[in-house]
Amino acid sequence: MASGGEGRAIVTGGATGIGLGIARRLKQDGFDVTIVSRDEARLKAACAGIGGGADCIAADISERSSVKALAAEVARRYGEIAVLVNNAGVMMTTTLSTPSDEMDRLWDETFAINLKGTMMVSQELAPILRSPGGRIVNLSSTVAYNGGSVPGLIAYSASKAGITGLTMALARELAPRDITVNAVAPGMIEETGLTGTFDEARKARIQQILPLRRPGLPHEVAAAVSYLCAPEAGYVTGSILSVNGGWIFR
Repeated sequence: MASGGEGRAIVTGGATGIGLGIARRLKQDGFDVTIVSRDEARLKAACAGIGGGADCIAADISERSSVKALAAEVARRYGEIAVLVNNAGVMMTTTLSTPSDEMDRLWDETFAINLKGTMMVSQELAPILRSPGGRIVNLSSTVAYNGGSVPGLIAYSASKAGITGLTMALARELAPRDITVNAVAPGMIEETGLTGTFDEARKARIQQILPLRRPGLPHEVAAAVSYLCAPEAGYVTGSILSVNGGWIFR
């Protein structure tokens, strides 16, 4: 469906899982791709695996100074970017029974990366997004509106719900520059670091409640991102596109 990609695409958290799938798809679509990650070893391996001139920059998106340095380096290397995909994220188990000190630590770390990190990267890179025609795609989650299939995702669900509101607010603010801002909300996706934290019993339970009776794959999420970055999606902004096998609330 998507076609005609050109220019530079930045993908945060692009060294593994969904992010790597997105980076590969955008390169296939014709974009020059730069992967951002704080894991330098995986970052270099991912760039080498994609090949064809894929670039990489190490940065910790939970730290403002690191994000500012990232933006400066992106501006120095490329001048302008066409696409920003805010994919970097963490999932940590939190419930009301989590000890308060531990809850505070996990909550703060989750929000620092998932929500504040998305905001800071968007803020620092927005000035060099192509105008008209730039694209921002944020990665939310189905658990933002169903809370997950079992307890344990208080911080993660809340942070991803925040991305929904952030996406809509950014879409309104950047519309005068003809820059679109959307989000993709995956459900249970295999081959990712996040679902890797689930034990087999939990994976089996989730699979039973999925109407399509299977988990998704990174390339299926990447296809949704690809569409939102394509010229054909120029009139789509402030939208949340679910890629979840029909998993709403059960």
